[in-house]
Amino acid sequence: MNIGNQITLKVKEMDEVDITDHLPPGFFGTIRSANWTERRDVLLALIDNLSQYPRIDPKIKYNEILIELKLIISKDSNIAVVTLALRTLTEFVKRLRKNFVKYIPMVLLNILEKFKEKKAAVKEAIVDCLSLVAEHCDAASLTGPICEALEKATNPNVKASIDQWIYCILCQYSRTAVPIAFIRSVTPYLVKHSKDSDPNVRERSCMVFGAILRLVEEKVTASIANEVFCDKTKSRKIIEYSGKAQKDFEAYEQARIGRDIALESCTQSGNMEYYGESVDGLIQSDATISSWELLTETKISDKIPRDIQTKLASKHWNDRKETLAILCGILESNPRLSPDEDHSELIEILHKILEKDVNINVAAIAVKCIAGFANGLRYRFATFIPKIYISVFEKFKEKKLILREPLIELCDILALLTPLSAYIEAVEVALQKPNPQVKTQTALFLSRLLCQHNVHTLPLDCVRQRLGPALTKLSFDADPESREASLLAVGAIMRIAGENVVNNCCSEIMQDDNKSAKVRENSENLIRKFGLNASAPILKLHQKTKSIIAAGKVGSYKAPSAGARMKGSKCNITITKKMPCRTVISKSKFNSAMVPAGRIQSVRSAVSTASVEVKSGTDVIRNLKQNSSNERDVFFDAAEEMDIISHSSSDPDNSLLKNETYTVEKEEGPSEQCPDFEAATAEESIPLHSISREMKQSDTTNFIFPSVRNGDSRLPTPTLRGVSGSRIPIPVHRRT
Repeated sequence: MNIGNQITLKVKEMDEVDITDHLPPGFFGTIRSANWTERRDVLLALIDNLSQYPRIDPKIKYNEILIELKLIISKDSNIAVVTLALRTLTEFVKRLRKNFVKYIPMVLLNILEKFKEKKAAVKEAIVDCLSLVAEHCDAASLTGPICEALEKATNPNVKASIDQWIYCILCQYSRTAVPIAFIRSVTPYLVKHSKDSDPNVRERSCMVFGAILRLVEEKVTASIANEVFCDKTKSRKIIEYSGKAQKDFEAYEQARIGRDIALESCTQSGNMEYYGESVDGLIQSDATISSWELLTETKISDKIPRDIQTKLASKHWNDRKETLAILCGILESNPRLSPDEDHSELIEILHKILEKDVNINVAAIAVKCIAGFANGLRYRFATFIPKIYISVFEKFKEKKLILREPLIELCDILALLTPLSAYIEAVEVALQKPNPQVKTQTALFLSRLLCQHNVHTLPLDCVRQRLGPALTKLSFDADPESREASLLAVGAIMRIAGENVVNNCCSEIMQDDNKSAKVRENSENLIRKFGLNASAPILKLHQKTKSIIAAGKVGSYKAPSAGARMKGSKCNITITKKMPCRTVISKSKFNSAMVPAGRIQSVRSAVSTASVEVKSGTDVIRNLKQNSSNERDVFFDAAEEMDIISHSSSDPDNSLLKNETYTVEKEEGPSEQCPDFEAATAEESIPLHSISREMKQSDTTNFIFPSVRNGDSRLPTPTLRGVSGSRIPIPVHRRT
């Protein structure tokens, strides 16, 4: 057995955990408690424990646990507890995968019968669970419970929902692996449903027949459901749904390919997460690949009218509106834009129109165009976002829906492309504006955003220093809508950070009995609706920000425009001067040329560092690649700006530069004499400076040193900067 296989086996053995050893204390007693809050809390604890392990041991019998979940799903009267039981069951399916098939006869019938529940939270939990069951379990194993549920079903919602799930199951099969036995078993019930008095049930049955028609020939489908195909109206619908089923199958196939690639990558790297997002110990699966990532990058410069700037500057609002409508259509037709084109000038024009155009119709289309560029460029759009937010929040004073709705949509789009810390100052200012509409809409935006975060992805410094005081002040505002919005946002914070953090940062609210009760109620509602996990887009953003900051810590205080040493340049080390770090590094503001990157730190730990300035040769610019201004570089600015804002001069005592010294060095001679970064450091004096964090866990962030970026040298590769703005310099860091 080769080394690679041994590593893979070790990873799998270490991954599989017996979850019965990690049950919450007194689980089997508490799960049957008469108090619904105790049942809720023990289920939340179990979900939290499951989230720590990407795989659980399939050899262990989990019957007792699943029987308790089954009883809750079928008999518990509390919607929140039922929803959590379904979520817990979903976690078991995620971690057992194909091994969950042996528990299908035990739980599936009860899940399907729960489709009679009208509450959206329960239905969403059922759909999430059944989607994973359909993905990991063969159709043959599902036949019995499905047919039994269809036999018993009298509720039209149950019939229609089961039919739609059957459609999803069939969309995952190719024509070379048709589940004939499954189709024959469910067809009689589908024929009955095609004649049902409820139109929704009839529609869903046609949808399933469309999925069947995709898999087998029309003659075969007609032979097993001749009565249905004789009806021309139904036959036409079935053919339409067959085309839809083909598209859905292709989407499932792309997602499956993405999962397989990710799984192979994780296995080869010895990653124990199997396939999931790991955020500081929290593992959340992200099984579906983004449809945007499958799109082809397109260039639109040739499609944009050449005189667009002239038309957008026209005095007639109709000309501006028509021109923006053309641009909006181009962006809608090209949802993924090529990074090789520079649209910064046009984006700035759109921003100016949003900010200053007095015509609401023109401003509304400009907002849609900005959203089109944001969706098309994704993380490359990050550098524009902080200043756009300032204008968007200000525009919330407009009450007309034709403008407000696009503004709300734009806010939600931009929030997934750059961290909250990058524009926290704009949020804080907007929450203190005199206009009540601005304050209310900003607080509502904040609550929507926080519902997508968890304790690991939200920087708690932003909550304590910025959001807490601003929301507290807003909760005592004269406008009732502003007060309600602020309490909803504080409830979203409580969902993430817990009541203790809210007690500290919003103490005046929590001392008011009515307000504190409302906050707790909002928090419980949000937990029921969104759970405790972060959304997939926020996880991706968090991972991207984290990786870029870590990689950025290998850099130079000197801006790239001033040059940095590349392979082949000369470098002999001579110490020039030793001085306190504070005397060299200024507390710069947003977009300054010199920024203390020691402030860039993880949410849960801080490490004192030393900085080294690296002089460069004259041949740097000639050696730069044309495509060096890539997505990482553009997003790099936003990641740096995030920390500049979140660690402002309002809290000088928290600076990591306190009492530190560093050595400035000059380098001359061949770079081959400096094969390692540590060898290039002649002298350092670094007293450790520990910073406490009020977090549940406190481990040390793993910094990334990409030594392969520039051959064998660990010095940073310089990057040409586009019109998006100059790079904020980042110092070289060493672990101490």
